[in-house]
Amino acid sequence: RQKSLRDPLTGIYNRSYFFETVTREMENLKRTKDGCVCLMMMDIDRFKAFNDPYGHLCGDQAIKMVTGCIDRILRKSDIFARYGGEEFVLFLPATNLERGRTIAERIRMTVATRPSPAGDGKPITISIDLTSICGYEINPKMSGNKLLLSAIEEADTALYQAKENGRNRVWTRA
Repeated sequence: RQKSLRDPLTGIYNRSYFFETVTREMENLKRTKDGCVCLMMMDIDRFKAFNDPYGHLCGDQAIKMVTGCIDRILRKSDIFARYGGEEFVLFLPATNLERGRTIAERIRMTVATRPSPAGDGKPITISIDLTSICGYEINPKMSGNKLLLSAIEEADTALYQAKENGRNRVWTRA
């Protein structure tokens, strides 16, 4: 069962597990209308430009390095998953926007200070989009799945804004 929930390369949760679990969390938030949660979308900056010259094995090492850095920072209650390729998603329960931004900056700086697996002296960086969802703001007619899909769609769009504004940054939306 555990194997079916985890990404085989990184060992973090897979996209399917993330959607199943966070949909339940969103339903609880909608029902209780209590507290806030944060959702982060993360993407390794210029990954194709890294992967092409150094090869897929080195690219895999870079992905494992990034996920390892992030995973060590997180609480047990946080849900961290590989969304696809070099994109990751993170759900932080019981976390307001200010605390979420602090965590996102810590993640960003931790990754940027690690040596690249390519040994080229160039850091691997990530861009992060962060959004907060508070229970009292949720439309009670939306399902937990629709809430999650809507938040991910907004986060994915905003992630590209972060990249257009210079990469290696946290982009925050309320």
